[in-house]
Amino acid sequence: MGEIVAYAAARHILVLPEFDMPGHMMAAIAAYPELGNLDAPAEVWPHWGISKRVLNISEETIAFAQDVLSEALELFPSKYIHLGGDECPRDEWVESPRMQAFMRAQGMTDEAELQAHFMKRMDAFLSERGRVLVGWDEILEGGLAPNAVVMSWRGEQGGITAAQAGHDVVMAPYHTTYFDYYQSEDRANEPLAIGNYTSVEKVCAYEPIPANLDPAHAGHVLGAQCQLWTEYTPTPAAAEYMLYPRLCAFAEAVWTPKARRDADEAAEGPQGPPASIGATGRGAAVDGVEASPQRHKDTKAPRRLCDLPSESPHPGCWPAVRPRMRLDGDTRRVGTPPHPSP
Repeated sequence: MGEIVAYAAARHILVLPEFDMPGHMMAAIAAYPELGNLDAPAEVWPHWGISKRVLNISEETIAFAQDVLSEALELFPSKYIHLGGDECPRDEWVESPRMQAFMRAQGMTDEAELQAHFMKRMDAFLSERGRVLVGWDEILEGGLAPNAVVMSWRGEQGGITAAQAGHDVVMAPYHTTYFDYYQSEDRANEPLAIGNYTSVEKVCAYEPIPANLDPAHAGHVLGAQCQLWTEYTPTPAAAEYMLYPRLCAFAEAVWTPKARRDADEAAEGPQGPPASIGATGRGAAVDGVEASPQRHKDTKAPRRLCDLPSESPHPGCWPAVRPRMRLDGDTRRVGTPPHPSP
C-alpha cells in the first residue's frame, strides 16, 4: 500500500482511504467477536449486501477503531480520512440491552444519536491529529460531528443541508456519478452491471454546485467525486471499460465552465481520439459514447474511428473493446467485451 501511495504522489494524486465504520465491519467482527453486539460468532460475508452485524458502541470498540486509525495515519498522509458511516442498520442496537443502557445513561433518544456519538468520537480523534473526518451523508443523522466533511451520495440534499450548516461537502450523487451503472440502454450487449443508466452526456452536464444552494454557502462545496464500485467489475479491463469515457466527461463537468463543455470532446479524451485510453490493451466503452446524437442526425459529418488494441496484456482479463470506437453519434455496437465468466 505504501508503494501505491508513493506512486500516486509522484503523479500529484492523493490517495484518500476509506475505513467504513460502524457498519460494513463484518471482517473485523468475525476476527474479534467482542466488537459485535451478539454472543453468536460471525463469519466474513462471501456475498454482497448490507449485514445487520455492526460494531457495538463501547469504549473498548472505540479504542480498537482508534488504534486501527493510528496505524492508518502513518501510511496515508491525506488530510482527509473517510470513515464511511453509511448503510449501518441499527437493529442490533435496538435489541442490545447493553447499547440501550448506554443510550439511557447518555440521554440519547434514538439509535441515530448512538451512531452520531461514535462518529463524533472519531472526529475528535482525527482532529487532534490534524486530520479531517469525511463520511457519507448518513452521518447527518443524529447530529453531525463538528469538523466532518459530508460526501453526499443519496442525492444532493445531504450536501445542501451540510453546507447550510457550515460544513464542507463533496457532491457524489448516485444518479449522476456512479459508474457501476450501465452506460448504454442496450443492456443486451453490455457487460452485466448493477442497474440504472448513466450516459456520457448526463455526466458531462452535471453541475457540482446545486442550483438551490444559495451563494452564501456554495463555497462549502469542495468539489465532486465519481464512483466505480466493483462488485460487477472483476478485472482491470472491466474497470477501464466502465470508467471511460465517462471519467473524461466527469473531468469536463468539474473542471470546465458549462458554456465550454462538449460531451463529444470529453468522450475523445484529453489526448485526442481515445486510442490513448486503449493503449493499455484494456478498453473503453463504445455504446457509452452517445454524446449529442441529435447533433449528427441531419448532417453528413464523417464518421470518426480509432483503432484500439484487441489483446490484453493481463492474462485472464476482459479482452479490450474490439478494434474500433465510433464517436459520431451512431450508437450501434462496433465491438463488445463478452460478459465475464462466473
